[in-house]
Amino acid sequence: MNSPLEQALVYRRIKTVNYLIFDQKVDFRKLKYPKKSKFHPGDYEILYRLRELTFDLNTKDYKEKMKLVVYLKTQGFDYWKTPIPDNVKNSSLATPEYLSKY
Repeated sequence: MNSPLEQALVYRRIKTVNYLIFDQKVDFRKLKYPKKSKFHPGDYEILYRLRELTFDLNTKDYKEKMKLVVYLKTQGFDYWKTPIPDNVKNSSLATPEYLSKY
């Protein structure tokens, strides 16, 4: 069974993600890929899941995501060092400006 935080990330509910982390103090560190995972074995899921969340720049959802990105940095999690997924790089949004800010 997926946790509410996992569900919110999968279903792109960034406001819910932030509510769970900031208000309910849900520990995002518990979300880790299994050590035997084909993708990112043993890594924390939050950064990769956030990289999958694409929002138009300067929208409310984008600002909510960036609020979380700043917070994660204070916790030792650097979103900007997480690789950009191929599906995002190859999307219609993938201008250099967008990729540098998303």
